[in-house]
Amino acid sequence: MRCSPFAAVAVCLAVMPCIAQAQSGQNPSAPPAEEQGFLGRFIQEYHDGFYPPPGAEVTPAPTPSVCLQGPLDSPPFPSTNFSFGGNPGMCQDGTADRGPLIKALGPTTVGRWLDANRISLYGWIEPGFDFSSSRITKGGNAPAAYDFNANAGFLNQATFYIDRLPDTIQNDHIDWGFRLTNIYGTDYRYTTMYGVDSAQLLKQNRWAGWDLPMAYFDLYVPNIGYGTNFRLGRYISLPDIEAQLAPDNYFYSHSILYSTDPYTQIGLIATTRLDPKGQWNVQLGISAGNDVAPWAGHHLVQPTLTAGINYTSPDTYDNVYLTANSSNNQKFGYNNLQSFYFTYYHIFNNPKFHTATEMWYMFQDKTPNAPDTIAFPFYGVNGPFGAYCNTGTRCQSHEWAILNYTMYEIDRHNAIGIRNELYDDASGQRTGFRTAYYEGTIGWQHYFSDDVYMRPEIGYYHAFNAEVFSGATRKDLLMVSADLIWRY
Repeated sequence: MRCSPFAAVAVCLAVMPCIAQAQSGQNPSAPPAEEQGFLGRFIQEYHDGFYPPPGAEVTPAPTPSVCLQGPLDSPPFPSTNFSFGGNPGMCQDGTADRGPLIKALGPTTVGRWLDANRISLYGWIEPGFDFSSSRITKGGNAPAAYDFNANAGFLNQATFYIDRLPDTIQNDHIDWGFRLTNIYGTDYRYTTMYGVDSAQLLKQNRWAGWDLPMAYFDLYVPNIGYGTNFRLGRYISLPDIEAQLAPDNYFYSHSILYSTDPYTQIGLIATTRLDPKGQWNVQLGISAGNDVAPWAGHHLVQPTLTAGINYTSPDTYDNVYLTANSSNNQKFGYNNLQSFYFTYYHIFNNPKFHTATEMWYMFQDKTPNAPDTIAFPFYGVNGPFGAYCNTGTRCQSHEWAILNYTMYEIDRHNAIGIRNELYDDASGQRTGFRTAYYEGTIGWQHYFSDDVYMRPEIGYYHAFNAEVFSGATRKDLLMVSADLIWRY
């Protein structure tokens, strides 16, 4: 699906008057939910979101628990907790996501069964667009992501989730959960796994495609440590500030760091809470490798170890996450990166003001010397491409990066922030160009309601040692972009 930025703007402008009218208008008393029918209840949920009934925005008291309470407000931030991958939340009560769809289903037989079994159905639609200084449309912004085409509109994500969260607060019984995540849109380029319908990108280079980035089963055992969760299946790799799908990220666009590191793995990962409050957690897992399915073939599969440790201070104002995300024989292969991450979150004295910093280093051994083989025109495929070796036919390719988000909560409906990144593709194996990059982006999150919000931003990109942008003709890129997320 292709669309111009003007079409994307038109869609946004078309819905804004409706949103504004709902926000400024009166909220007439609605008939009982049972009398409205499914469609009536579904529409009413959005109406109540745009113009909440009296008392609806009162923040409920936190659930009594020995666990540390999340330090952030959500909204306007994606979550109350700092990002901690590979687990369902080691201090959560298993409450299902109750968006407009599941609430509209509530009074029905299906809805009552879903509620009784703590199963939720939900998702969102995310269109986006950008205007940039690139003179080339197709891939003109790359390696900027996910808005890789210049002066274009996108259907980034249309998703559908089915999941159940295990109760990880209780300590008297084994609990379970699962998640199936379907995604369609241009963002599949960044989630594609070799062996999971990967031909649509790697052979056909489709503009938009389908993927199943999360398909796993959780088993929570309370008497291993202070609780251990075992996750089996396909999951998003552990670290990264930006390690989830659209609503779980601060900004619409993504750092170069995030768009060139591993995205998902298929394997088994265990997360163990080491104390009652959940200040200390450790992780250990094994997978078939980065972005490679176990059935993809012995020449691609690399048994890979994962280990991590996470610490949160007693006041929840500091969080440290150290991860060896992928470690194996180091042999060059499809995304077979040896990757090591350090992430630090800090809340300042004003709890509405926090910062998140991530540093990482990745490498592969015996990478072919193929400087004329670059990742484009696939824009987001970071597989078995060659490196710029100084000598010989093979060498160790490596890259490092440091990324920071500094965010400020204005009120429940608004947050602003800045992202700064320094990324060095020292061997040119990830972006196709041997150069260091700087990127600085300012973003704003505005919630019309808990289920409808937009994220406009403006970013500047600079490549120090090569002409990268605008069809490899410019070192600099200026881009204005925005998305709209409509949850259901």
